[in-house]
Amino acid sequence: MLLKNTSGLPALEPWSKCHIYDFVQPSVQSYWTEMCLNMTDSGVIDGCGADASWQIDPTGGTTAPDVEKEWDVGHRTMMRDTTLALGDGVLLGKDPWELDYHVNGTVLHCHVVYYIALHCVYICTLGIFYNCSRLIF
Repeated sequence: MLLKNTSGLPALEPWSKCHIYDFVQPSVQSYWTEMCLNMTDSGVIDGCGADASWQIDPTGGTTAPDVEKEWDVGHRTMMRDTTLALGDGVLLGKDPWELDYHVNGTVLHCHVVYYIALHCVYICTLGIFYNCSRLIF
């Protein structure tokens, strides 16, 4: 389920030191999409966040080049599939240039949104936003 580095250990994202999902595996892509759909199923939460959805190599070069390419393809495939599966829901990226490629909305960093609308709840594991897509700036 986790991406491995060239040493065979779980790869870490350099900035946060978090483990990274192995989006090369179709089962991991499906897992991420299903978790988003499960959390948005009731309608209370209307979308998921794909923080750093622009990443091509989230490991900072600690995986083999072919794995980086496969991860990028799997990551973008998962985001496009999730966006389609959400229907009227949103998959939020961070930057406007990500729109229409693999996400269908963007949002400011959520800590900024907290100041604007206190009812915006951010859950770090998947980046789930409650009503952030309904905010008008």
